[in-house]
Amino acid sequence: MEMGLGVIARDDQGRCLWWSSKRITRGGNGEIAEAMAVRHGLELGARLGWSSIIIESDCANLISKIMSPDHDMSFIGPIVADSRTLAASFQLCSFNLVPRYCNTVAHVLAKSTVGSLEGISNLPAGATDLVLADISTS
Repeated sequence: MEMGLGVIARDDQGRCLWWSSKRITRGGNGEIAEAMAVRHGLELGARLGWSSIIIESDCANLISKIMSPDHDMSFIGPIVADSRTLAASFQLCSFNLVPRYCNTVAHVLAKSTVGSLEGISNLPAGATDLVLADISTS
């Protein structure tokens, strides 16, 4: 089964700093895809040398698992553990639950590619207009 992962990094004005769209072949469901996207975003931030990061997801169960001090024994437990380890590498890292409509750009990115792409500019079709619309409403 193929799944798409979409990550967008923005500054405090909503402008795109970096984006990533990655297609992976792996069995699973939406919660696994969301967990892997969160981990991918943390990996991206660490690789780019950021000292602080805010992760937003529309998956309440995932945010709850990452924020819990308990060991997660579910099928996404290893991904949650990886995310916690990566989060500890930042000076500031927070996880926020957002409504799905606030996560639209990431979902467009997740569906936009057949391989793995990332960059500072040239967002895939459909994502650029959404980013600009978000900036104009903030």
